[in-house]
Amino acid sequence: MPKSISRISMCLIALSLPLLAQVDRASLNGTVTDPSGAAVPRASIDVFLESTGFKRTVLSSEAGTYVLTALPIGRWRVTIQASGFQSQQVDDLGLSVGETRTLDFRFGVSASAETVQVTAVTVALEQATAETGGVIDSQQVKELPINGRNWAGLMVLIPGAINTGIGNQTGIRFAGHGLDDNKLVFDGMDATGILRQSQKTDLRLQISSEAIAEFRVNSSLYSAEFGGAGGGQADVVSKSGSNGFHGSVFEFFRNDKLNSRSPFDPATVPPFHLNQFGGSLGGPIAKDRTFF
Repeated sequence: MPKSISRISMCLIALSLPLLAQVDRASLNGTVTDPSGAAVPRASIDVFLESTGFKRTVLSSEAGTYVLTALPIGRWRVTIQASGFQSQQVDDLGLSVGETRTLDFRFGVSASAETVQVTAVTVALEQATAETGGVIDSQQVKELPINGRNWAGLMVLIPGAINTGIGNQTGIRFAGHGLDDNKLVFDGMDATGILRQSQKTDLRLQISSEAIAEFRVNSSLYSAEFGGAGGGQADVVSKSGSNGFHGSVFEFFRNDKLNSRSPFDPATVPPFHLNQFGGSLGGPIAKDRTFF
């Protein structure tokens, strides 16, 4: 091999990066059939995320199946069309982080332009995987009481979670595995190396609860893209901007006036004052294209 080609090959290998699974996204799949149950090939399936203007279109295969991968989390509108059949539209279809949702369509015959509109159900039966876990959404992160506003305390709500007493990402293990077996992914990037560093781990991963859209934790029977550790797999997704401005201002308040005296306290309740202030702001930079 000439030296110049050899040097180029070595440079390309050195600059290559590993391909990361997009576990911070969701997937949608299903089958399209006609009134008799036969497959409908080349039907058009359009998905639209109104908050950001994101669109994607795929065609069903010869077997009538379709797959949409790497979809951002949010509330979607799905429209399906094929020549000679009624169009169908599903509104407010929620997709959560790491979810693989199955949405099948059966067409009705129509001689004229006609659309059947359906509002999606909130909870869907998981048909694609056998994993054990759950999703904590932004409303739960915002409204459930968390000691010190540490989002990781909510991981104890996931099936298979075991709290060793600390109540955060350094003290919760899953399904009998040790703490070193947990894996943390933030916006699709592996943050486990930060989690297991000994220097100020609690501080370095103290993600603001206002910045979290939702997170999923799988404790067992998860698929291959969550490889790298054998314990719990936490996948945190930050909030996205949208075409509309949105924000918040908050104060979380704890005080000894609200505390009761334990049997081991003196005659008065020990003084305690904790006020946590903060806020958030998001919106568009270029409509349907760039957000903050």
